[in-house]
Amino acid sequence: MNHKEYKELLYLSVAGEITVAGQELLDIHLQQCSECSKEYEQLKKLDEYLAVRKAEQVPETLVDQARAELKKRLSAERTDTKRIYSLFEPLTRFFGLNYKYIINGTAYAAAGILAGFLLFSESSGERPVTPAFSSVSEQPEE
Repeated sequence: MNHKEYKELLYLSVAGEITVAGQELLDIHLQQCSECSKEYEQLKKLDEYLAVRKAEQVPETLVDQARAELKKRLSAERTDTKRIYSLFEPLTRFFGLNYKYIINGTAYAAAGILAGFLLFSESSGERPVTPAFSSVSEQPEE
């Protein structure tokens, strides 16, 4: 086992979740490793301290104030969300529920047209000149 695995066994032992075989391995390691022994003792002291200490009682008025503040913030968040969705409401009524697909399709089509224009347009600003014929007699015979 590596040192990291022994550290995990320390926490499992303090929490009371370690197996018998794991505890035996940990005991052997604690006899050989002073660092882990110190940490194990500190963890046991912390666990004992937390077990003895009673949970703090919060005044009911503070709980009520916190609940009121939470309700107020949730209400404000819902209002903001409704405001955002109200911008898309005309699109939803016009296109139905699939307006997102229409917007995406339009964006892809515009990107495709732009890409085609950029790829297939002449790189120089000049257009090729076609030979001009001055008279009917100079035209090539077919």
